[in-house]
Amino acid sequence: MIVRPLVLALCAMPILAAAAAAQGPAVPVRASVATPGDGAASRIRIQTSVSVFLPASFDDPAKAAEGQAQARRRIYEIAARECDMLKATLASECQLEAVTVNASRQPVPQLGGTQVTGTMTFRAVAK
Repeated sequence: MIVRPLVLALCAMPILAAAAAAQGPAVPVRASVATPGDGAASRIRIQTSVSVFLPASFDDPAKAAEGQAQARRRIYEIAARECDMLKATLASECQLEAVTVNASRQPVPQLGGTQVTGTMTFRAVAK
């Protein structure tokens, strides 16, 4: 009875050795970490997305265009204030890098208006 498990173990050893060899050699992974002296360690990029909905009527094209402009303006105002918030919380320096604004009409009868989404990217230096 002891012989049978021993024989099975001896038969399994070459199979296990072949499976281990088939995996190939381990590849070393290198991570480069910036040192505080080069200034790269404290640089960060922050991206924020905001959505704003403004009710508006689309019966008058001039009013609809005005509503979209007002919604975009809100996104730009938020972007202008965001650096102040970042400086108050996690950054010693902040610069607005990019703003993307998408506006779309939502012509729902009871809740028609303009949906505007803005994505802002900031370059900052962490505190």
